[in-house]
Amino acid sequence: MKARISVAAVLAAGGVAMAQDSVSIDLAGVVISDGGSVSRDSAPDTLSPARRYRYEVSGMVQGTGIVLGSLFPSPTPLADALESLSPGSSDFLTGEVENPDGTHPFQVLGQTIEGEQVLAGITVRFSATFDAGIGADDVAFFNIDDIVLSPSFLVGTLRFTEGTAVIDRLEDVCRADLDGDGSLTLFDFLAFQNAFDMGDLVADFDGDGALTLFDFLAFQNEFAAGCE
Repeated sequence: MKARISVAAVLAAGGVAMAQDSVSIDLAGVVISDGGSVSRDSAPDTLSPARRYRYEVSGMVQGTGIVLGSLFPSPTPLADALESLSPGSSDFLTGEVENPDGTHPFQVLGQTIEGEQVLAGITVRFSATFDAGIGADDVAFFNIDDIVLSPSFLVGTLRFTEGTAVIDRLEDVCRADLDGDGSLTLFDFLAFQNAFDMGDLVADFDGDGALTLFDFLAFQNEFAAGCE
């Protein structure tokens, strides 16, 4: 079941926002247009460092122009709009990521999507890069760059009538307990080996995005250190 993400209340001390366990970036009014670029952040809210995060990008968008205006004349879920432009592209809108170092800056999301579909009788080309993360100052950010909606004079734009990009800290977990039984046993070694052999990045214990000998070493070190 998909987890529902809650947004923590803003904490303040002496007028300065303190780091939180969750931040929400307001996307209302953001326009996705050909050749455009979008940048929003959570300031003054900040996020405390963690070794694991959950993120979700959601909202309602409304179209303008001949194509997008006819397809989405009223507010429509962002996921549905993306699926129309590039089938399968909405999968990245929610997920969990590991931050092995537990420090900032850290990139939570970096995804480029593209597609070419015939919509309303017109061949529409779409691509964009979605980035989200936390800067060295603990302020979270969300960007949409390199947007292509072509032919722009026929396709139009998408505007967020409401929406958020939310990043949550997740409580530290014992990563070496891969079978989730609450203790470290031979079965965790077997689970790691199976994940590694299948190319599952749950076995990427050194966080470099690839499965190598160093992941075996990192797993062994965490196993030897035990779980609190």
